[in-house]
Amino acid sequence: IAYTPDLVIPAKRDWQSGFLVPHAGQDRRKSFYWNQPYFWAIDDSRDMTLNAYIMTDRGVMMGAEYRSKQEWDENLWLRADYLHDSVTWDKRSDNYFNQNYLRTNSDRFWLRGMYNGTPLPDRNWKVKANLDYVSDAYFLREFKNDPQGFDSTRDYLKDSFGRTLAPWSSNRVSEGVIYRDWERFTVSAGMRYEQNPFLDNGNVPRSKDTLAQKLPDINMYLHKGRIWSELPIEAEGEAQAVYFYRREGTKGMRYDLNPKISIPLRNDYGSLIPQATLRGSLYQTGAEGRILGDTGNSSDDSRFSPEVSLAAFTEVARNYTFDSAPIALSEKNVGQRRWSGMRHSIQPRVSYVKRWDVDQDDLPYFDTIDRLPPRDEVVYSLTNLLTVRRESVRLDKNNKPVAGEDYIDFLRFKLESGYDFDEARRTWKRDA
Repeated sequence: IAYTPDLVIPAKRDWQSGFLVPHAGQDRRKSFYWNQPYFWAIDDSRDMTLNAYIMTDRGVMMGAEYRSKQEWDENLWLRADYLHDSVTWDKRSDNYFNQNYLRTNSDRFWLRGMYNGTPLPDRNWKVKANLDYVSDAYFLREFKNDPQGFDSTRDYLKDSFGRTLAPWSSNRVSEGVIYRDWERFTVSAGMRYEQNPFLDNGNVPRSKDTLAQKLPDINMYLHKGRIWSELPIEAEGEAQAVYFYRREGTKGMRYDLNPKISIPLRNDYGSLIPQATLRGSLYQTGAEGRILGDTGNSSDDSRFSPEVSLAAFTEVARNYTFDSAPIALSEKNVGQRRWSGMRHSIQPRVSYVKRWDVDQDDLPYFDTIDRLPPRDEVVYSLTNLLTVRRESVRLDKNNKPVAGEDYIDFLRFKLESGYDFDEARRTWKRDA
C-alpha cells in the first residue's frame, strides 16, 4: 500500500477585485474582437464589473454592470453599454438584416436594469422596477450572443428576479410600480414607458410616435371574498385611473371601474357559479392629431359594458399510496425527499359568457380595454391533474431532524373547446 501525503490548496473565500477571463474571437461584422472584463468587489453586498469590448472594425464598446443586495428583500442590478460605432447604414442596401430601416446613428447604447425592494420606512410597501432603453433597433440583434448581450442578460434576470425583459425583436418597456397588500385589498401606483426602437436614426421621427404611455397609473384591487358571512355572495373588482401620454394622437385620462358579483353554489356533486360584471369607463381626453383607429375627442365620453357568465364544474379523484419505507430521521438524511403518494383528479367544466355589444366608436384607443368585443360563447374543458405528496427530512428550530411533507402539481393536462354563437350567426365576409 503506497503512502499518499495530504495536499492542501489555499483558496480565498472573500470576494477579490481583479481581471476576469477575456472573451476573444473573429467575426465578419466586427473583425477581430477582445472583450476584457474587470471585477470590482466594493463590499460584501455590492460589486461592479467594468469591461472594454475592442472591435477592430467597429470601435470600443465600454460597459459597466452594478449589483447590490444590501437587504434580504432587496435586489438591484444595472448595466450600461456604449459604443461610438464607425459603421452606419445610411443606405437601405447596406442593412445587415434585409429590413427596410436605416441606422444613421454612430452613438449606440443599451441601458437596462431591475430592482426589487422595500425602500420606504413602512416595509409593507414593495417596489419593483424595470429599465430597458436602447439607441436603435439593431443593437440587440448585433450583440445578441455576446457575453453581455441580450441572451445572457435575459437569462440572468430570470434567475435573479423571476421576471425578464421583452423579446429582443419587440418594443422596449421601462416601468415601475409601488404596491401594498392587505388581506382582501391591494393598491398600486406606477408608470410605464414603451419605446419603439425603429423610430429616428433616418426613419420616422420620434415626434410622430403614437405609442400611448402610462404616466402614471393608479390601481386598486378587491380580492374575491364574501360580502356577508351569512350569505354566499362574493364580490371582487378593480379600479384604475391612468393618464395616457403620446406625442401624436389623443392623450388624456381614463377612469375604469370593473366590479364583479358571484354566487357560488356547492354541493357534494359539484359547483355552479353565476357571475355578473358591469365595466364602466370614463374618458377626459384632448385630440392632437388623429391616428388610425383613434376616435377620441375633448368631450367626456363614457362606456358601460355589462357581462354575465355561468360556470359549472365538478371533480372526481382517487388517491394512491406508494408502499415504501419512510426516510429515517437522521442528520445524514436532512434534505432528502421521496414520493409517498399521488392524487389523480379529473375536472370537467363548462361555462357560458355573454357580453353585450355597446357603442365604442367615439372612444379613444389607448389599449385593448378601450375596445371590448361582444361575447356569446360556451366553453367546455376536461382537466387531468396529478398531485404528488412528498415526504422529507428537515431540521427544526433546535436543529433536530424532523419529518416534513409537501405537495406539488406534477402534471396538468387540459383539453378545451367551445362554440361561438356570434361567429355562427355572422353573415358578412363568409368567404374570407
